[in-house]
Amino acid sequence: MLGEAAKAAWLTAVEAVVRAVGATQGPCPTDLRKTAYWDAIVFCVLRCCRKEQSILYVIAYAVTLAAFLVIDLFWLGVVARRFYATQLGPLMRTQINWAAAGGFYLAYVAGIVFFAVAPALAAGSWTMAVINGALLGLLAYGTYDMTNLATIKGWPLAMSLVDMAWGAVLTGACAIIGYVGVGLLAAASPAS
Repeated sequence: MLGEAAKAAWLTAVEAVVRAVGATQGPCPTDLRKTAYWDAIVFCVLRCCRKEQSILYVIAYAVTLAAFLVIDLFWLGVVARRFYATQLGPLMRTQINWAAAGGFYLAYVAGIVFFAVAPALAAGSWTMAVINGALLGLLAYGTYDMTNLATIKGWPLAMSLVDMAWGAVLTGACAIIGYVGVGLLAAASPAS
């Protein structure tokens, strides 16, 4: 738990940031997790914890990876399983190559943090996380799907369109989850 002096100093810093972004002219809220000024708080946490900024990116990576795994595996294993099996037919493996899948997940989530979560944290903007994430997802999944459409005989257009849309939705959602996760965990942890 933060000492009272540290907590008061932190709330004063948050209030200054909130005023600077024009979010309010009133006193700083005391229950930071229920405030309407979330972006200002995340922005302030990042600025006040420069020494610990690298740990925030580790938190962003861990939260984003967890979200990506849960959501994508639910999509692939439950929601769209039959769709992908029907679209890919004999191209689909009977057993997943987990090494290849793991490599993709680890690298792609690093890309989400680098291109969407980190810039959003630096700007204090959840909308930047969503927009940058969705664009990254559309481009990354689009590269895969459109290349397959161009080079693999019989690659289904419907597969490409659904997968590209899924990439945009999934990546945008995981970017905002990573952004909010950093704010929640940073606000809940004791300041040094």
